[in-house]
Amino acid sequence: MMETVKRLFREWFTGKGNESFEIMRALTALCVLVMLVYIGVHLVLNKTFDPLASAGGLGALLFGGGAATAIKDGTKIGGTTTGEDG
Repeated sequence: MMETVKRLFREWFTGKGNESFEIMRALTALCVLVMLVYIGVHLVLNKTFDPLASAGGLGALLFGGGAATAIKDGTKIGGTTTGEDG
């Protein structure tokens, strides 16, 4: 069980080849977690919920994090794409 959790986190938070940790992936996950906690607290304290505003904010976080990661993965440094071996 613990090995599965380690493998899952390694695949989520590392780049191509699952070797180098990528801070952008971790920050995106942290932002999504904070947004979900914020929505939960808002529901408990106010008993009201605006799904359009919450979904828009969460969608913007996911889109921004995904776009930044995609741009980074496609960036060429020194003639080779980052994250590729060889």
